Amino acid sequence: MIRKNHLIFLDSGGGAKRTRYTIVNSMKHPIITSLGLAVLASVSLATPAFGALIYTTDSTGGFGKVDTATGTYTQIAVDILSGNMPHSLTSDGVGGFYTEISNNLYAVNTAGVASIISEVNLPRMYGMSRSTGGAIYGYDFDDDNLGTVNTTTCHWTTIGSSDISSSSPIGGRLVFNNGTLYGVMNSRIGGGGYGSFDVDSGLFTVIESNVLYKAMVLASDGATLYGLSGNSIYTLNPLNGTLSTPLDIIGAGDSPKWTGAASSLTAVPEVTSSFTLLGLITSGLLLRRRTKALR
Repeated sequence: MIRKNHLIFLDSGGGAKRTRYTIVNSMKHPIITSLGLAVLASVSLATPAFGALIYTTDSTGGFGKVDTATGTYTQIAVDILSGNMPHSLTSDGVGGFYTEISNNLYAVNTAGVASIISEVNLPRMYGMSRSTGGAIYGYDFDDDNLGTVNTTTCHWTTIGSSDISSSSPIGGRLVFNNGTLYGVMNSRIGGGGYGSFDVDSGLFTVIESNVLYKAMVLASDGATLYGLSGNSIYTLNPLNGTLSTPLDIIGAGDSPKWTGAASSLTAVPEVTSSFTLLGLITSGLLLRRRTKALR
């Protein structure tokens, strides 16, 4: 409880004693303030971050990873589900992935082991992406609709039509980047297109057309937007779709047909409560401890 005289009482457990802290403005203490800012800066870095590896699925059922710095591909699993092709891949937000295979939702770990979540008749989702809020968006290839899937119940909710007629081999590959849902489409009427989705209506707006988009999958490491197509990996300018000079993907065989790509969250040390308290103390609050017995 914080009183007007700026006293904070913390129960030390057991009901025997309580600890009283008096808040002192450390702005009058430049050394303390500087130390505090340094501590808080280090605390701010200890947040979940995306790694530099892009995990992939392909048309043979394979699962692997591409190092975006070198282009090196490492195959992790030859076939994650008995020859059935994964249609998409997205992060689950805690270090693993979701994919849709044969109209069912699966969880996939970084070892390439797939576990079915529920046997329901989901759409063929040619593209999935997890928003920062945790919602999983998918593209219904057969009906050309954007929608969401509940990963607990596997219930599909249609948002609306993309207003584009998608075609094989690529229907819609989705990725969130800085809060916007982007996609690459192979349209029956317009060829390869890169653009963004309205997550409220489902409408797809073409930003740029390029034949390379027809067989491309997208992924984001949280800041950079990547596109994988055959044996090449590109970075894309999210605003206009401009492709960088490609980096060769090494070790993936001859012209792989990617069906999904996603970054995995990289584990970081948790910030402990005592370290958090230290940050508060040194950044502007000097706590003077006094203990007294409860009356």
